[in-house]
Amino acid sequence: MATLLAYLGPPEHKPVADTHWSSLNLTSSKFEEFMTRHQVHEKEEFKALKTLNIFYQAGTSKTGNPVFYYVARR
Repeated sequence: MATLLAYLGPPEHKPVADTHWSSLNLTSSKFEEFMTRHQVHEKEEFKALKTLNIFYQAGTSKTGNPVFYYVARR
């Protein structure tokens, strides 16, 4: 994998436009409140995504935030 990434080189720079998330000033606590308020964990879309086992949470960052991992596979 490292050889492939070295061969491909760095990605080309593309300017990032202001997204609607940054304009909402959505902090992690507000996001958690939103998810709880809308009971996302009970929706079928969330349950289907959870059964795929492509995301998991383990440990915390240096700032104390939870770290989520995405497992990409075919």
